[in-house]
Amino acid sequence: MAASKQLHNVPAFPWGSALTKEDLNTERGFVFQYPPFPALDGATSGDQSPLGPTAIYFHIPFCSYRCSYCYYAISLKDDEDDTKRYINNLATEIDRVSERDGLTKHPSTIFVGGGTPTFLSLNSTELFLDKLFDRFETENLIEFSFESDPTTITLEKVRLLRDGGVNRMSLGVQTFSDALNQLNQRHHSREDTVKAIEAMRKGGIENLNLDIICGLTGETPENFRGTIQLVIDTAPPHITMYLFSFRPQTIAFSKTHTSKVPLPPSEEDRIGMYLYARERFLEAGYIQTTPNCFIRAPEFEQIHQRNAWDSHPLIGFGNSAYSFTGEIVRQNVRPSKQYNNLIESNVDTTEVFKRLSHYEQMIRYVVLRFKQLNVPLAEFMDRFGFDFLELFSGQVSNLNDCGLIEVSNGKVSLTKSGILYVDDVCRSFYSDDTIENLTAASDVSKRSPLRASLV
Repeated sequence: MAASKQLHNVPAFPWGSALTKEDLNTERGFVFQYPPFPALDGATSGDQSPLGPTAIYFHIPFCSYRCSYCYYAISLKDDEDDTKRYINNLATEIDRVSERDGLTKHPSTIFVGGGTPTFLSLNSTELFLDKLFDRFETENLIEFSFESDPTTITLEKVRLLRDGGVNRMSLGVQTFSDALNQLNQRHHSREDTVKAIEAMRKGGIENLNLDIICGLTGETPENFRGTIQLVIDTAPPHITMYLFSFRPQTIAFSKTHTSKVPLPPSEEDRIGMYLYARERFLEAGYIQTTPNCFIRAPEFEQIHQRNAWDSHPLIGFGNSAYSFTGEIVRQNVRPSKQYNNLIESNVDTTEVFKRLSHYEQMIRYVVLRFKQLNVPLAEFMDRFGFDFLELFSGQVSNLNDCGLIEVSNGKVSLTKSGILYVDDVCRSFYSDDTIENLTAASDVSKRSPLRASLV
C-alpha cells in the first residue's frame, strides 16, 4: 500500500455525531493543547491582568540533524553566533513579557525543550543559564528539566547543567536498535545512548526520563521488544512512550511515498507494541501517570507537565512556544528567523491568540485532565461551579457506551481502551466553535499543512 493512500485512509474524526467503537483510531495525532493551534485566532493579541506563572518553558530550536519523522520547529545550525543571538533574544522576550503580564520572578518549574537544548555548546549553555538567572530566582524552583539527544551529551555539559540547577533530564532514545536509528535518520548508536545515560547519572541527574517511540519506520514487534527489555534493564525513573506519528510534512512520509524506505508498522501492530510495553512496564513496578508516561515512584512524576495539564499558568519563550495564562492561550511564530527579526524590531512575537470563555476553559481542563487518566468530579465543581456529569452528560454516556471511561470513586477515569484512544476521548469534548475553526483550518490554502495537521 502506498504511504499516501495509507495516510489518507485515516478517517476523519466524526465531529457532531456520537462516537462509535468503529470510529476509534490512534493515527489522528497527539492532543497536547486545547484549543488546538489551528483553532486559535490571528496574530492580534491583547494584554491580560498581571498573573504570575507557575511554570516556564523555553524553546531551543537548534538540532545537529533532523530525524525523518520530525515535524517540529527546529533549526539546523552550528554557528555559535546564531545560538548566542537567539539566547539574547530569549532574554529580551522575558523582559517584555514581564512588563506585559506581570511575570513572577519565582517559578516553580522550568522546562527547556526543542529542538535539542543540549545542542548548545558549553559557552552557549552557560550564557543561557546566566541570562535565565539574571531574571528568575530559584528558591521556589522544584523542577528544572532539560531535553537532550545522545550525540550532545558529555559529562562536562551534564555537570554544568546540574551546577546551574537542572535536576531532571530527558533523553531522546526512541530505539536501542542501530539499524532503526539509521533508517529513521537518527545519528546516534546504542553505544552513544548507553554513554549518555552513564554521563547523566555520574553527573548527578537522578530524575532521568527516557523517550521511546512505538512503531518507528521499519520496526517489528521483535526488535521493539528488544528495546523495551533494554529500557527496563536501564531502570530509568521516568519513561515516556509515544506512538509513531506519520505526517505528510516529514522526510519519512516523502521517502515511504517514493518507496525508498518501508512503511511504518500498521496501526494494529503499533497498538500491539504499545500494549505489550505498557504491560511490561507495569509488571516491572512502574506507575502509569499519563497514557504516555510511566514512573518508578511518585517523586519522579514530571511536575511541569502535571501543572500545565492541570491548567495552571504556563508562559513559553522562543519560536513556536505557547502560553496559557488565566483565560488566554497564545503561541509564538514558528520560524526562528522570523522570531529573531520580530524581537529585534520590537514587535510582538505572537502568531495565534485566543481569550477563552468560561465554557472553553472548562473544556480545556477536561481535555488535559483526561491526558492524566481521569477527571476528578469534586475538583471540577470547586473550580468551575458546574457538575461535570450533568454538563457533559451526552459525552459521558457516549464514551461509557464505547467502553472508554468509567465513573467511580469520585472520578471519571479512562479504561484500558480509553488510555489507548485517549486522543479521541479528548476530541469528543471539543466545542462547536473550535470544531468550526478546525474545519476551516483544514483548507491548506488558509493554513500551512503543518499547522492544519496539529488538531
